[in-house]
Amino acid sequence: MASKSNQLKNKYVTAVLVVLSCLPLVSSKISRIVNGESVPHCNFPWIVNLRILREHNYKDYTQMCGASLIARNKVITAAHCVRSDKNGKVFRIEVNLATDNPAKPVYTIQGLRYKYIKQYHLSRNGMPYYDIAIIELEHRVTYSKCLRPITLPQRNDVFTGNCWALGWGSNGYDQKPSASLKIVQLPIVSNSYCPWPGLIYEQMCAGVFEPWGVHKGICSGDSGGPLICVKNDRPVLAGLASFGNCGMYPGVFTKVSSFVDWIYKNIE
Repeated sequence: MASKSNQLKNKYVTAVLVVLSCLPLVSSKISRIVNGESVPHCNFPWIVNLRILREHNYKDYTQMCGASLIARNKVITAAHCVRSDKNGKVFRIEVNLATDNPAKPVYTIQGLRYKYIKQYHLSRNGMPYYDIAIIELEHRVTYSKCLRPITLPQRNDVFTGNCWALGWGSNGYDQKPSASLKIVQLPIVSNSYCPWPGLIYEQMCAGVFEPWGVHKGICSGDSGGPLICVKNDRPVLAGLASFGNCGMYPGVFTKVSSFVDWIYKNIE
């Protein structure tokens, strides 16, 4: 995940500390992503790290994605993270919950693997649409102050203003994934002003235009991670990171409110 280091205004600091977290652990410089400060997972207890093991051209490699806990045995992510395609066949997915560092997960229930994946995926000209998937875990997790589900939006909710993206993605092209959880504040951009052509209603755009400046946004490894907006003083899962270009331009997210009926049908 890439960003410019900056100081959030007091009202946004208050919103993040009071609304997005239960513990006063985040400093006022939470939007610092590149060479900046990490954020404790306990402030965002729904955040999930996925390690997807793939096979491509007879070689194994690991892909990292983000996800969010939405029920005791369900996490939600981007479909392109978990589907077998030209990038390789998926043969294992590791689900890490309640962790600041994906290499050292706190929640290590034996057998915490996925039972099945329900995908809602459509692509056109190589670009993902309806990029959303639900993973059912073999075991139900026990909620705690550092592990609980994110609130889902209502059907066709529309979000404006500033929201927050979370992830362990890299700080830029050809960079390694972050060893710690990062957060960045991103403004919602109307699809009509988003630089990515052909967006549909079920997608949303968030970020800044910085083609020549210091970048700020989602990057490699952030796919599937949450875009959190505030509604009625509560953090809500507004989007799932789908694709972008490491903060040069706004990134594209799956609009979760467009799939609420489908989500509830698959978590009952």
